[in-house]
Amino acid sequence: MIDADASVPDLALLLRLYRERADLSQNRLAREAGVDPSYVNRIEGGLQQTPSRRRVLALSRVLRLRPYERDDLLAAAGHCPESLLALPLSRRRRLLKRLVEVAR
Repeated sequence: MIDADASVPDLALLLRLYRERADLSQNRLAREAGVDPSYVNRIEGGLQQTPSRRRVLALSRVLRLRPYERDDLLAAAGHCPESLLALPLSRRRRLLKRLVEVAR
């Protein structure tokens, strides 16, 4: 079981959770996603700056994440979720405007 220590960034926690659930080592996940194993290690350790959207999507594919899980991983990495990008532009604008209002 993963300890949800508050000092571990959400991205690190999510990636480790999904990787362990998929029963993959850091090395295998990295190899199949086309990244260096130390890169996955740094993300899970909270040492890696925000990974690119392309890399997060590659990791998501290897982990066979459900769409909402992929979106959670993207959001944790600071990227816009795919489900939001799929909306028409006018609807995205309304939604983002509403989110800003709620956040105030």
